[in-house]
Amino acid sequence: MLYSFIAPRPKRVLGNEVRLVLIFFATISTVLLALYGFFLYQNKELQSEMQALQVQYTEIAEQNEMLIDDIEFIEEQAAFTESIVTGNTIIKEQINNFMDLVPDEIVLHKVVLSNGTLILEGSTTDRSSFQNKLQLPLNSMFHETNVTYSTQEDSTLHFISRSTVQKESRP
Repeated sequence: MLYSFIAPRPKRVLGNEVRLVLIFFATISTVLLALYGFFLYQNKELQSEMQALQVQYTEIAEQNEMLIDDIEFIEEQAAFTESIVTGNTIIKEQINNFMDLVPDEIVLHKVVLSNGTLILEGSTTDRSSFQNKLQLPLNSMFHETNVTYSTQEDSTLHFISRSTVQKESRP
């Protein structure tokens, strides 16, 4: 017989309910400690990753500044190149236009174009053809035109024309 009314039951130190509550609290405490450790580990990982990203950000920012400087330099060079090409194109067109002005009766031997000065050497059949057909356009383009003539052995006139542009004085 398992039950006796006379013999007392053996008493345990912890009852079933208390044991169940203690196991529950121990399990919860263990889970919370593990979760706290996991969060500490993740926090350290995130901090080290954040430091690496900050270093990478500063490197990229420095590279970005260098690239911006390079882009500005290239844009300046492109603008400078474009101005030179435009200037050369304009000069080429002006020279072509000037050569179109030279009539067939005039043969140019030498053309020198420098800053504000145009020197023409050539020969013509007569003085009036030079004065009427070439000197008038030169006078319209330049401020001063001086021409010297000399007669050659084959009865043509050799001329040297020096045309200058007055430089504008800036206040």
